[in-house]
Amino acid sequence: QLASIYMLLFVRFPLKMGKRPRSKKLSKAAKRRRSNDEGIKPAVPNADVSAIASEETPATDWWTGGSILGAIIDEGLDRFESYYRQQELVSGEHEWKKLRNIVRQPMPVAFRLCAGRGQLGVEAKSELNRIIDEIEAAGGFTTARGRFVPPPRKFGFADAVAVGCDQKVLKQEQYEAPYSLLARLSKWITSNSSQGLVSRQEIVSAVPVALLNVEASHAVLDMCASPGSKTLQALERVGCHLLETGEVQQGLVVANEISTSRGHVLSARCSRLKDACAHFMVTQHAGQKFPGPANFFDRIICDVPCSGDGAIRKFPEKWRDWSPVAGRMLHSMQLQIAMRAAVMLKVGGLLSYSTCSFNPLENEAVVSALLTRTDGSFEIVECPPLDGLELRPGIAFWHVWDEGQGFLPSYAEAMTKLPKNERRRYRRSMWPEANLSSLKNCIRLLPHLRNTGGFFVAVLRKVRHWPPATCDPAKPLKPPPVRLPVICSGAVRSELKSVLKHLAAEDNLEYRLVMTGNHRVFLCVSPR
Repeated sequence: QLASIYMLLFVRFPLKMGKRPRSKKLSKAAKRRRSNDEGIKPAVPNADVSAIASEETPATDWWTGGSILGAIIDEGLDRFESYYRQQELVSGEHEWKKLRNIVRQPMPVAFRLCAGRGQLGVEAKSELNRIIDEIEAAGGFTTARGRFVPPPRKFGFADAVAVGCDQKVLKQEQYEAPYSLLARLSKWITSNSSQGLVSRQEIVSAVPVALLNVEASHAVLDMCASPGSKTLQALERVGCHLLETGEVQQGLVVANEISTSRGHVLSARCSRLKDACAHFMVTQHAGQKFPGPANFFDRIICDVPCSGDGAIRKFPEKWRDWSPVAGRMLHSMQLQIAMRAAVMLKVGGLLSYSTCSFNPLENEAVVSALLTRTDGSFEIVECPPLDGLELRPGIAFWHVWDEGQGFLPSYAEAMTKLPKNERRRYRRSMWPEANLSSLKNCIRLLPHLRNTGGFFVAVLRKVRHWPPATCDPAKPLKPPPVRLPVICSGAVRSELKSVLKHLAAEDNLEYRLVMTGNHRVFLCVSPR
C-alpha cells in the first residue's frame, strides 16, 4: 500500500531532476560544432577543387563564406598575410591570391598504402586501382549534392593517394549514395584502415622518411613520434622487408613520445604490423633530454612540435588565435631537440628536421643555428624531385617580429630597444647568419601548389664526429666527489638492534646512515 501511495504521489508531483552540467571541454566542443555547422554551406555544383586555388575563384568561398567562422578565418588570414608578405613566403599577387584561397578550404583526404602486408596488401591495392581507374575514365565524379570531385591523385614516392575532397564529403556520399564510386572508395578506405593495410597520412607528412632512404639494417629513432605515421613508415622499411625475405632482423626502430596517452595510441597503431615489431620500442622522454648513446643511430626523424600553421586547414577555428609569436616561443625547444638528435647520429647518417609550419624562426633559423653550433660537422643534403609534388627551396633571409616593436633588424638592436623583462624572449640564433646559401637545399611544400598541407623539410648528413671530446687526454680526469654515509650514533645502533634483533646481534658490524627523512635506510657493512 505504501508503495502504491509513493507511486501515485510521484506521478502527480514528479521530482524536478536538474540537468547534469557539462564539463568545460564538452561545452567548448559543442560550441565549436555549432559554429562549424553555421559556417559550412551547401557545396557549389560543379566546383572543381583544383580550380579553388586559381585566381578566378572569388574570395568568398563555398565552405565558410559569409558566416561567423568565415569572419574568423578572414581576420586570421589578414594577420597571416601581413606577416608572411614581409617574409616573402611566396612571390607576387598571383600566388598570394592562390594561397589565400586554398588555405580557406578543408584538407583533402589522403592515405598511404602500407608495405609488407603480403597477399592482402596486393589484393587491396588492385581493388583500389580498379576504383581509381573507373573514376578517371568518368573524368571525375559528381556527388549526390551536385559537387564535382576530381579523380584521386597518386604520389609514387610514398605509394600514397590524395582524394579530391575532404572527409565530410566522403561520409555524406556514403550515406546518401552508398553504391556510387565515391562511396565505394570511402568504404575501401575505412575497411582497409581497420585491417592495417592503409595508413591515414597527409601527403607532405610522408616526405621526411621518403628522403631518408631507410634500409632494413638501419637503427632509426623518431624523436617526437606521435601520432606515429612516420614511425610506421620507417618500421615498414625496416621490419617488413626482412619478413618478406626471411632474413634475420638486424634493424631497430625507437619511437619516443613524451605523452603517455599519445604513446599508447602510437604503440597500438604500430602493433598492426605484428611480427615486424620484433625490434621496435616506444620510450617516454623529453626529446631534448633523450638519454640515447652518442653516434648510434643511422637515421633520425626529428619532426618537432611547431605552431602548425601549415596544417591549419584541418582546424579552421585556430585562425581565431593565429599569431607569429607561437613560432618565436617554440624556437629554443626545437633547436634543443635538433641538437640532441645531432649528438646521437652516426657519422655518415642522415637526420631529417621537419615542421608543419611556414615560420622561418621554426625552420631555416633552427637549421642555420644547428649548422653553426656543430662547427661544420653537418651539411644539408640536396633533395631529389618527388613524384607528384612541387618543391620550393628554403629562404636565406627572414625578419624577426615583436608584437610591441615590430620587426627587429638584429639581436643587438633588440637588446637595446626591448625592456629588460622582454629580452629573454629572443635568442641570437633567431636572426639569419651570413653566407647561408646552403639553406636553399631545404625544401618548402606550399598548399596551393598541389592542394596539400604546408611543410618544411631539411635533410642533414653528419660528415664528421661531433661533439668533440671535452677532455684533454694529457690531463688525468679528476675522480668524482664521493659522498660518504654518516656513521650511526650509539643511540641509533641500540634502536637498530632492538628492531633487527638477531640480524644485528653482532657488535662488530658497522652501521652507516644512507638516507634520512620519513624513512631511514641503513647499510650494514662487513665486520671491522
